[in-house]
Amino acid sequence: MKSGTSLLRVLLGQHPNLFATFESHWFSDELRNDWMNFESHRVKLLMQLFELTRNEYQSLCIEKISNNNVEFIDIVYRYCAKRAHKSRWVDKTPYNIKYFDVITREWPGAVLIHVTREYKDTFASWKVRRGDDINTFLDWSLVAYEQIRPLMGTEQQNYLEVDYFDLVVNSEHTMRRVLEKIGEPWDAACSQIVVKDTEEERIKIKNIIKRESLTSVSLAKPIFTDSICQWKRLISKGEANIIDKEFAPYYAIYGQRWKRYDQYCQGAGNSTRTR
Repeated sequence: MKSGTSLLRVLLGQHPNLFATFESHWFSDELRNDWMNFESHRVKLLMQLFELTRNEYQSLCIEKISNNNVEFIDIVYRYCAKRAHKSRWVDKTPYNIKYFDVITREWPGAVLIHVTREYKDTFASWKVRRGDDINTFLDWSLVAYEQIRPLMGTEQQNYLEVDYFDLVVNSEHTMRRVLEKIGEPWDAACSQIVVKDTEEERIKIKNIIKRESLTSVSLAKPIFTDSICQWKRLISKGEANIIDKEFAPYYAIYGQRWKRYDQYCQGAGNSTRTR
């Protein structure tokens, strides 16, 4: 799998109580403050991804005007969850970890689920999927953890870490842990991808952005594990050394956890594993 957060979002969204869809970027100025601008990129994209007609969106704007203290995305999600006959919603947006203070203030009962992953594997994914270079990766990643730094490596009432390895290798056990944390009953639908649904997502995204999304392509398959240790074939030795150096404080937290990556790959050889 290319994206642990996207996989987690898909599996959670298959739960009968949980509405989980594409990235909202709810914290962008366009959606937090300029949500009535129908011509903005984020508003247009939100309407397409969340399948909102102009009339539906206008009604949500009216509700926001009447409830100015409520985050606009909360109004949008509650509407979409109700429409899907679900009682709760899940937001999957990578920058959420940078807005943990806002999340805890606006949604005191929320749980931030942080999908951790070996940083060299993460960069390999960025490099292949997005074409990012090492400097772009460092510029974003090294400042991303400022608000959650004291929590990293721990579990708190409102914070849970799930490692990419566990998500793809031990999916059911990991999803049971996640659902227990957020107070939802176990449902077997959360243990594997419903490929028919994710293939429909792939086509939807392609039609919206006019190109294939590598993340959507990978999600339109059963869960696979050949992205574990992918850095060994996708990034240079120099890039690997830079990441080891720059992320040394985080490897001190997660290093023992990530030894399993190498152990697993040594056992797997060069084969692709699916479940």
